[in-house]
Amino acid sequence: MKKILFVLAAALITGCYKDLGNYSYKEINDIAISNIAPQYTMMFKDTLRIKPKLDFLLDKADTGRYAYEWIIFFLDDVGENNNKLIATTRDLEYEVTAKVGKYKAWLRVKDNSTGVQYKSEFRLTIQSKVYEGWLVLSDVNGMARIDMVSVLPPPIGETMITDLLTFTNSGLAPQKGPRAIKLMNDAFKSKTALYFLTDDGANKLSADDFTWQTTGAIRYEMLGPPPAGFAPRLMDVAYGMYCMMSDDQLYIQYPVSGLGYGVPQNKMAGVSTPVKLAPFIGKANSSISNWVVFYDVERRWFVRLDGSRDAGVDSIPTPANALLSYKTGKDLVYMQNAAFNLNDIFTILKDPGQPIYYLFRMAVDGYPSVFRQNQFTKIDQSTGDIAHAQHFAVGHELGYVLYAVGSKIYEYDINYNTHHLMADLGTEVISRLKVINVGTSKPEYKEYTNGLLVGSYDPAGPSGKNGKLRVYKMPPRNEPFQLYKLYTGFGKVIDMEYRTR
Repeated sequence: MKKILFVLAAALITGCYKDLGNYSYKEINDIAISNIAPQYTMMFKDTLRIKPKLDFLLDKADTGRYAYEWIIFFLDDVGENNNKLIATTRDLEYEVTAKVGKYKAWLRVKDNSTGVQYKSEFRLTIQSKVYEGWLVLSDVNGMARIDMVSVLPPPIGETMITDLLTFTNSGLAPQKGPRAIKLMNDAFKSKTALYFLTDDGANKLSADDFTWQTTGAIRYEMLGPPPAGFAPRLMDVAYGMYCMMSDDQLYIQYPVSGLGYGVPQNKMAGVSTPVKLAPFIGKANSSISNWVVFYDVERRWFVRLDGSRDAGVDSIPTPANALLSYKTGKDLVYMQNAAFNLNDIFTILKDPGQPIYYLFRMAVDGYPSVFRQNQFTKIDQSTGDIAHAQHFAVGHELGYVLYAVGSKIYEYDINYNTHHLMADLGTEVISRLKVINVGTSKPEYKEYTNGLLVGSYDPAGPSGKNGKLRVYKMPPRNEPFQLYKLYTGFGKVIDMEYRTR
């Protein structure tokens, strides 16, 4: 690109006057910019280095007459102030501190003697080291620690980040007694948040950078002050309502209202004392249903909550042809929704004081809601060891009931009433079984959704480094589990989630 400056020696006269052609031509400088790639992808806080090649038409080298500006423009913001000057040197060495996202970027070179500017444009993508991956909650000598297996594009791949909240300078004080972590939308901002539940209480962290603000304390989502020592054990979403349970209280909020959690809902008409509910939630299989299912552990029956009104829980009427009365008279051992059979509610029940176990499957359909019973089976205990199970889960794809006894994982086939030993972790103790639903937009997400997550620890190993997370594939026909992923370096694993993007 050559720029020519025309200097007129005489005024141009239009019309019929003769052009005498008396011009003086002066060649001005030109700069060719190269050695800048069209696209750079960087991790937050890493250093972007670019050494451009500059060819000057008139000067063989930089004579000091040039000024340099490296500028980035945040593509998700079209406002007037979306640009940021990151350097004024010829070569770029920039510690990436701009927020995570996609940028248009320029190197702009100005010839100070003429005022002419030259530009080379490229794209910059800034990714966080905590952008996506596994979140693992551990118990380390009684303290709660969140670790992350960060999943980044090649060539970086999977990277272990120990003590995530220290790594991100989260601002949250150390917490005692880990209980659970839960990824769900922030009810007030419609953004994904990580809820961190411990004996010290519940706190909301940004799921983008895992930082905490004072308003992240759970009391800021409640309409009234929580009771002293309030520490939820469970948080979940059930079609338009958020549920939060402590040892003896149930709170509900509706994010569309933006009001927060109201008064406790573990109350029942005609009952003077709060209803003590098991720490499980059964959800309807349709977004148009208003009902959520709980279990009254003192009266030993299923109860329901109508999400359309602030009236507490009530009993579920049992139809004449029922497989089981909803007033079961049995103890609830476990309850979980599984995608199997369109989001059935799986429950494990047992006779009070007796090691006799049952599988009961139910579903809540449509509006007006119908409570449908799908299966009630006395579990055969001639094989397996369900009477000593410490942890349960239900597979989404095949509906297998999984349970752990010490180091062993069993699979209970709900169709054939049979048990199968699927894995033995030897000296390790299983501390958590879980299934998650992360969607199917990526092949690995499908494997995570249809698989079984197993948290374990070695009691003889060093605290804080003795825990493992495994992801198993569960083939059909009771075939052996297939180990899909194995991660190490955690504490005693209490809970796990996967942060998708």
